[in-house]
Amino acid sequence: MNTSTIRFKTIDSDRLYIYFFMYFLKSFAFKKQLYKQITGSAQLNFGPSHLKKITITLPPLSEQQHIVEELDLLSSIIEKKKAQLNELDHLAQSLFYEMFGDPIINEKGWEMKKLKDACTCITDGDHMPPPKADKGIPFITISNIDKQYREIDFRETFFVPQNYYDSLKDERKAQIGDVLYTVTGSYGIPIIVNERRKFCFQRHIALLRPNKLLVSSCFLCYWALCKSIKYMADDVATGIAQKTVGLSSLRKFPIIIPPLDLQNQFASKIEAIEHQKELIKQSIKEVETLFNNRMDYYFN
Repeated sequence: MNTSTIRFKTIDSDRLYIYFFMYFLKSFAFKKQLYKQITGSAQLNFGPSHLKKITITLPPLSEQQHIVEELDLLSSIIEKKKAQLNELDHLAQSLFYEMFGDPIINEKGWEMKKLKDACTCITDGDHMPPPKADKGIPFITISNIDKQYREIDFRETFFVPQNYYDSLKDERKAQIGDVLYTVTGSYGIPIIVNERRKFCFQRHIALLRPNKLLVSSCFLCYWALCKSIKYMADDVATGIAQKTVGLSSLRKFPIIIPPLDLQNQFASKIEAIEHQKELIKQSIKEVETLFNNRMDYYFN
């Protein structure tokens, strides 16, 4: 493949296909060149003078167009699969409303309690800065909460020593069936703990331990996802730079208590939906890996 190299100054449409250029801006090759030049520690700074020094290797124009077509196709597949996930999420939430109604209006007349009375424990993470370690127990922060998939991303956590984890109260050690609930910044995101894995979490994340005689983990999670519950969180959130839902307010949230057998029927239907979602997530990861490999091949 014949190639040429130009500096990053102006776009020559006879040599550079604009959409090829846009993919280059997303590539590791571009970021690597940029990071070598930018300055600043607390906040990275760069300007036109830095951009002009960046080079891009160009295959012939026709080849650039073929590359863009391939990357566009992979991007399109990823977006369509993510849309399928959104549709399944909407289906799951629709099932909640169909079976239980709006949890605040309570048109079905279910028994209602305060959240603190439907849980055996509502707490948050340690408020003291944790000691860091090279290895040990993962420490989860808000940045480790995958908002789209509502799951914990353990790939880029830091670690705390085992003895720090051992010193925590049991109520601050997540168990299978607990529901984590973000309370600061991107608040209102519930995640069911579904694996037996030790980890710690920061105070920006609350832990809801449902009373299994009253509510199931699945029901509690989808209750928290209802719009009316999110609006309630919006009403009580305080702060300017980062809004926070206080635990005292969270404990007072009203929650409907439908019969457990109905909650279990709901959980069974959600389990089938989650199985479909897992298959799609795995497919997305495979296509994303292929996309990243092709990006590396073309730009690195």
